[in-house]
Amino acid sequence: MWTLGVDIGATKTEWMLFDASGAWVLHHREATAALAPNQWLAWLRQCVAPALLHGSRLRIGIAFPGVLSKQGLLRASNLPLLDGQLTLDMLQQALAFDVTVGNDCRLAGWAEARLGAGRGVDKVLHLRLGTGLGGGFCLGGQLYSGHQGVACEVGHQGMASAWLAQQQLPLWRCGCGQLGCVEQYVSGRGLLQLYQHAAHLPTMPELMQWQLAFAAAEPAALKAWQQLWDGLGWVIAGQQLAFDAELVVLSGGVVAAGIDLDAVQQACRRALFSGVEVPTIRLAQLANSSCYGAALLAGAVFNDPSARSA
Repeated sequence: MWTLGVDIGATKTEWMLFDASGAWVLHHREATAALAPNQWLAWLRQCVAPALLHGSRLRIGIAFPGVLSKQGLLRASNLPLLDGQLTLDMLQQALAFDVTVGNDCRLAGWAEARLGAGRGVDKVLHLRLGTGLGGGFCLGGQLYSGHQGVACEVGHQGMASAWLAQQQLPLWRCGCGQLGCVEQYVSGRGLLQLYQHAAHLPTMPELMQWQLAFAAAEPAALKAWQQLWDGLGWVIAGQQLAFDAELVVLSGGVVAAGIDLDAVQQACRRALFSGVEVPTIRLAQLANSSCYGAALLAGAVFNDPSARSA
């Protein structure tokens, strides 16, 4: 039996094919296509085509950057062309296989708790900083999804008002329609908005523009970088008061770019009241936690702990 774990993100799509022992045998990454639903489904089938050649003994799990609504629609504010336009049936028809779908960040947290940085820890909180921000909480190696499947939807909680006041930041409108969502400040997009605000730019800058400014030690770029990690510390503090995790695992492209862990821990300490300890914070260990989580959701069994990098 083969298992395909697919991680669909706002900027990139990645998949890993695992054999019956849980060892990965194929791996692919490419930019996520920005297309209307029918064209996007055709693109997705082409993207995973090499894995589909393994025939009928293939199960597929997909980590999606959103939630599956009670109406059966996939909701993803970071994929505006697909938001509310796709169903599980459409995915299964396009791929011609049974498909299971879960939230990318929650599945990543589950994989890290079972197989990665949180293995052997009872209470694990995972936060992923990519284009947006998401999370997942695991208790005893099991993912907690909640009544509606939206547990730990951290990115669409409100950013702490005390932190916004300290940083003199406005409430920014999120793609979900709400004001002041966490991911508008603590994420890849958040970093660029913080830089735009600090530098008084008329439009949202591209990532390269911020990178060049940061390399040149431009004060506004440095300030945005500091605000990002300070804000993450406040987010962790808020989640700690909700979940009281033993371990917080951090992942995502923004973290991989060079997290200032000391700044995060110091900010978390300032945001917690006396007597509450800052949790242990580790970086994710798996090559792509969401691919592993999607594979777990599809029923994969991982027997070889050493075969976990790509």
